[in-house]
Amino acid sequence: MDLFRRALDRHRLVADRHEETLFPSQSRADRRLVHGLLALLVVVPAAGAAIALAIDPGKLFGTYQGRDFSAYERLITEARILFDYGVNLLMIPGGTPLGLFHDDFVISRGLLDPPTTILAIALWFALLILAWNLRASAWAPIAFGPIFFLAAHLLESTIVPLELYFEHRNYLPSTGLFLSLGVVAGRLTQRTRWKRSFVAVVATVALTHGAITMARVLNWQSHETILLAAARTHPDSARVHTGLAGLYLGRNELDKAFEHLDRADELYAGRQSYAIALHRLSGYCGSDRPVDPRHYAALETQAQATDTVYTGNALRRLVDKAEQENCRNVDLPRIADVVHAQVSATRGTGLNGRNWALRVYTAKLLALVGREREAVEHALVAAELRPTWLEPGLLAVGYQLQLGDRDGARHTLADLKRRDDGQVALYTRLINVYEGRLED
Repeated sequence: MDLFRRALDRHRLVADRHEETLFPSQSRADRRLVHGLLALLVVVPAAGAAIALAIDPGKLFGTYQGRDFSAYERLITEARILFDYGVNLLMIPGGTPLGLFHDDFVISRGLLDPPTTILAIALWFALLILAWNLRASAWAPIAFGPIFFLAAHLLESTIVPLELYFEHRNYLPSTGLFLSLGVVAGRLTQRTRWKRSFVAVVATVALTHGAITMARVLNWQSHETILLAAARTHPDSARVHTGLAGLYLGRNELDKAFEHLDRADELYAGRQSYAIALHRLSGYCGSDRPVDPRHYAALETQAQATDTVYTGNALRRLVDKAEQENCRNVDLPRIADVVHAQVSATRGTGLNGRNWALRVYTAKLLALVGREREAVEHALVAAELRPTWLEPGLLAVGYQLQLGDRDGARHTLADLKRRDDGQVALYTRLINVYEGRLED
């Protein structure tokens, strides 16, 4: 019996030491409150998310439409990205060049493609096992840091179909790693015989991080310096090259812009050829140069419009310039004919689909060349795809009134009034204006 009591007392001592690490000096009632809050705020939402995920994963998290990786590929790639975040990005001064462009990060297509994928996964599991074994020791606060880092990345670094790499995701998770480093540095400073040397090393690392941050601020003075700095550190980023193309197009330096668009097309491996074709054509707006026939052909040879953000932005840029009457040397009717046919062949599905944006800009382009009837069709499809967004319906009403289709305009307007929640005052005013025009 005494042996049993001693074993029980030892177990309680270990458990108390573990809880004291994170919840010092708690009463039993306080612990019950903490456990209840954890169940309410963590366990119940996690169970609900698991059920929703099993029923309809696309509705909860969105789909991978428009992504060049699957949920599995994203999950195993994030194991490598988390190490890049934790080691290169946060710990090693200047280890990974900070910036907005990380689309050049190599995607893991399998556990051995690249081989560092399985190594990263194994190291994370080993780290978790080590943290568990240290949970009741004096080193428990150090083990807490990596666990907090992983827990804070659970949403954006697992299967949610976001983009792979963004530095701002580390704002909160990094506090766990720096907490652990602080504890390690403090204990080593107390125990080592070379305290001054160790303090000098720690101070040097901190100062180096500060100097690199200062240099980065200088690079971030303008959009141009950001792009030029990124071109040096991320030469294989397609987004850097499309950004530089936009910069040079704004200066009417078409040859430089087209060089970067060619490089972006190569890096995208043809996945964004449609958007790049539109981007090239928009570059001729505001320029005295005649359009190279190859650039019309590059758009016409596409089977259908790609349903991506880049395509929507490229088409919007072309339409905006055309609305400013800045595309006199561009054959807009020819482009409108092609875009109308290709966008009509697309279908907008999923949370990531951009078909509604393509439809709106296609409607505006068709209206610019006098094809209001087809413009109405695209605007109404956009309104159906985004029922909470009233702008497509308002466009449709305007085009219907231009066509003299008062019955169609009245029907569209009734639908808009039903969906108008008054949150956007401009939309409400336009509905009232159109309603007044129909009553005249």
